[in-house]
Amino acid sequence: DYTDRIQELCAGLSPADTAELLTKVGPAERTRLLDILEDVINPETFVYLDHTVVREILSHLSPPAVAGIMNSLVSDDAIGLI
Repeated sequence: DYTDRIQELCAGLSPADTAELLTKVGPAERTRLLDILEDVINPETFVYLDHTVVREILSHLSPPAVAGIMNSLVSDDAIGLI
């Protein structure tokens, strides 16, 4: 199982780099990455994503995870995601 290793590698990425990674992988790989990173992803990552990708990701995440992301962002950024 590579979950711990993937979390370790991604922990060193900036939010912009994490967003780029999520953008460059296909939808199936993105879903797997999100399953692994859901609890550790920096909420600011979502600010750097295209709205289409954000919608796809937010629809995949659990409601508590989405609420946590929104609560962690500055108001303007949270509104921008909606």
